[in-house]
Amino acid sequence: MPTLRVPNAHRAALQDLARLSDSQVEALIEYFASISPAQSKILEDIQSKCGVSPDVARSLIAALGGLVDLKSNSIWFDTIVEQVSLDSSLDLAEDERAQLRRHLANLMVSPAITRVAKAMVLQVEHANIFRDARMFSDFRPVLEETFTSDPHAVVLSHTLKIEYIDQNERINRLFVVLDNEDLHRLHEVVERELEKLESLDGFAERLNLSRFDFWGGS
Repeated sequence: MPTLRVPNAHRAALQDLARLSDSQVEALIEYFASISPAQSKILEDIQSKCGVSPDVARSLIAALGGLVDLKSNSIWFDTIVEQVSLDSSLDLAEDERAQLRRHLANLMVSPAITRVAKAMVLQVEHANIFRDARMFSDFRPVLEETFTSDPHAVVLSHTLKIEYIDQNERINRLFVVLDNEDLHRLHEVVERELEKLESLDGFAERLNLSRFDFWGGS
């Protein structure tokens, strides 16, 4: 079997994991095991309960998701833990590598962590993932051909900037010009999706199912 290599996107998360204490890792396992079906934004209070920032936890779960996939493909558990901890691309001291090996072993045998990692893989398994958005508005004057008098009209336009992360973990930006009618249409679409979300939340709650949301509440 070829040697496993840690993808660039997960190296920082695994280095962070190697530097967590045993008590922090144990707190993470206990925290995810205690998630209730009604608790959707699972990263909101993770810092106070585990001493781990939401960003670190989110990146760590994404990295574990990839390792859980490997385990599902019949690669031996011990092989995954050993080869990941020895990966030369990780900037770790020898004692940190030993700690990474121990933490990975504890996390990957936890049913709660495995369940959450699988859920995150499903949530982000898309070509592009939304990161942020911002709206800009501007006036453009309509001038006479001679340019000797004041503008006799203005045009108002809105530019929507969307930032998204592609499959190579790169941040991309998309700019789209909107008019007033477009803004109202966009508002209608978002409002309808929020109403749908409330309905689906109620459905999941009636079935006693947890709804994981890894991007809300950081």
